[in-house]
Amino acid sequence: MGGGAAVQGAALTATAGADTTGSVDIVFADGEGSATASEDANDAKFSDDSDFVITAASLTVTKSSAVISDPINNTSNPKAIPGAVIEYTVTIANAAGAATASSISFTDSLNSEIVAGTVVFLPNAYDTAKGIRVTSPNINGGVAKDITNADGDDEGDWNVTATNTVTITGIQIAANESATVKFRVQIQ
Repeated sequence: MGGGAAVQGAALTATAGADTTGSVDIVFADGEGSATASEDANDAKFSDDSDFVITAASLTVTKSSAVISDPINNTSNPKAIPGAVIEYTVTIANAAGAATASSISFTDSLNSEIVAGTVVFLPNAYDTAKGIRVTSPNINGGVAKDITNADGDDEGDWNVTATNTVTITGIQIAANESATVKFRVQIQ
């Protein structure tokens, strides 16, 4: 107790015996600590052990393509020839035990292919003015959702946020889950 300016006070000690009339009693009411054997109950020493596990999302992104149809064979053994429809599938997967990845933004630019004249994006691939299909656990209850090409009315757009680019925002993927983004092009 005590001390003063630039002078450390003495260590506190518990008041021994019964209530001291006209004085302030010091009582330690701590539990038994876990760090060492010298941390008994009511001795003003207490510690506790805790573990912290810091996890991060661990995403893997893969892109594949499949020929859907061509002008000669239709859908029966289609080939990647001029006029053929190709569907790209981008899969975003989060590893088991990883933290949830939230607010994922996805973009896929077709600018170089379109400028070179090798493909054209199919803006009505899944429905009128819906050229993108998203399947994500947090969008549409995990059921495939056809996304409009326009901006501001759903989770994505085509050729609005960036030129000749598929853009999707707001994907959330928990550990051991995945989301897919699909779109179609036609070979020129």
